[in-house]
Amino acid sequence: MARKRVSFKERIQQYAAFRVEHGRDPSEGSSDRHEKVIARWLHYQRWAARRGRLAPERVQLLDEVNPHWSQQRHRPRALFDQRLREYAAFLATRGRDPSRKTKSASQEKLCAPRAQAPDAAVPGWRTGSGGAG
Repeated sequence: MARKRVSFKERIQQYAAFRVEHGRDPSEGSSDRHEKVIARWLHYQRWAARRGRLAPERVQLLDEVNPHWSQQRHRPRALFDQRLREYAAFLATRGRDPSRKTKSASQEKLCAPRAQAPDAAVPGWRTGSGGAG
């Protein structure tokens, strides 16, 4: 059975509705199929825009939904720093790592500056000995 092709207009409406409901862009890592579909579509729009293949009218519509839509691929540094502070505080108060449903912290891929930040804030975090004392 062939999949129904969804128009740009329909998909931008789905994207706008998702942003209103959740206050964020959809994630390709989501377990929700609908969210993942919108996220993949948005990823393609970013790809096309970077290569100059996205019509200006479409860029304008995406800008109306989220002026920062093309920059949402990586979390802003401020959010990373906030999460790092929260992690350090959690370790300090509870003496253990928070439970994880994803890869272990040592398996996640971080860019070099971000990979060094946890090492400085919570020595031993990669081995699970950080902060617990």
